[in-house]
Amino acid sequence: QIHEIFIYPLHIQHFTTSCSKKDLLIGLDPALNESLEGSWQHAYYSDSLQILSASNKLKNDAYGFTFETNGTFKENKNAGGCGTPPITYKMYDGKWKRTSDSVFTIDTEFWGGERSFELRVISISPDTIKIHTSY
Repeated sequence: QIHEIFIYPLHIQHFTTSCSKKDLLIGLDPALNESLEGSWQHAYYSDSLQILSASNKLKNDAYGFTFETNGTFKENKNAGGCGTPPITYKMYDGKWKRTSDSVFTIDTEFWGGERSFELRVISISPDTIKIHTSY
């Protein structure tokens, strides 16, 4: 059974038959922070969206990130400027802050210094999150 929430600018559709910790109406429930907590591993891209799967632990050789309860953000990503295989990954530290209904500002390190970006949650379910990032 799939539980998922889709966010539209002025309209929210909720397709679910039961509620769980991660089945939240983004923008209406302040517990979105809790539903994001934990690790998310890259699964695939769909148009301009990145789809990630919930994970107990991040893989050392793939992109992923972790939202921790204290505002800490950990991101496993390229350790250098080259994006052609073989890619070496490194865990970088950062901070996250919720800035609006479904938007989070992420301040993190990367191989070239520091960077801030916006992470917009498009939909979330217990096993999957769809995001759009703006750098």
